[in-house]
Amino acid sequence: MSAGDSARAVVGRLVSRGLSGHHRFAAVWAVHQRIHDRERRVSLRGHFVAGGLFLLLLGIVFIGMGATVLAVVQGVAPPQQLSNGYHDSASTVVPILLFMALVLCLGLYIPPPLEALLREAAALVEGTP
Repeated sequence: MSAGDSARAVVGRLVSRGLSGHHRFAAVWAVHQRIHDRERRVSLRGHFVAGGLFLLLLGIVFIGMGATVLAVVQGVAPPQQLSNGYHDSASTVVPILLFMALVLCLGLYIPPPLEALLREAAALVEGTP
């Protein structure tokens, strides 16, 4: 008898003993969570090499696809194409870099006043006081 079969038998016994609706749901949910946690622990054990290899191969596939698509879309510039004289300057690059740094910093650390503001906004959207 597997773990899932024995857990289902326990749920069957609990339900047959006359648990009310909420208690029956709670018992079934607890057993379901226990089965799911056990299966998750078993499925994740020792598969780090396979997962890493999968991600590496997936990255190689995306790089290959990206190189092919970019070669088709961009192509080779014709030699007679004239330069338009436009070059990026500090005024066009610095704001982008500053906002990228801001996003990175806020992704790593959220100041407490901003966190409180975001929690209040989420509570307002959810409709909780």
